[in-house]
Amino acid sequence: MKAKSERLALVADLAANEELKAQEQMQIARRFLDQQNSQLNALQDYRDQYIAQYKTQQAGARHVQQLLNYQKFIAQLDGAIEQQGNMVKQAELAFQQTKGKWLALTEKRKGMKNLENHYAEKERLDREKKEEKQIMDDFTASRARRHRHH
Repeated sequence: MKAKSERLALVADLAANEELKAQEQMQIARRFLDQQNSQLNALQDYRDQYIAQYKTQQAGARHVQQLLNYQKFIAQLDGAIEQQGNMVKQAELAFQQTKGKWLALTEKRKGMKNLENHYAEKERLDREKKEEKQIMDDFTASRARRHRHH
């Protein structure tokens, strides 16, 4: 039968694999969050540029239809920015959840490794005590044989 530390090593390896998978999921969620933030920033920048451009191009008189089209387009951009902001919030939540899972699995793996190390050290000490006892028993038996022969 395998020693307890060897059995725990197998469990610790499984925990490490789970941790690695969770880390990969966290990285995917982080990249998605970064993409969503980039899209939000691009929309906000486009809106700002569009407003600035409109103001410089239309410094003079404006037709009512142009002004209505401008307001409608800005409202559409604002709606898209709001939707993208919601996507960012959802992506942030998903990232935080995957990060929490990864952190929990990291702690689990560390705990398993510490337990494995504890049992390995205990087993090593037990072996040393057993070896010392065997040496002492051999010494005592050898001494007893010498006394019988003399």
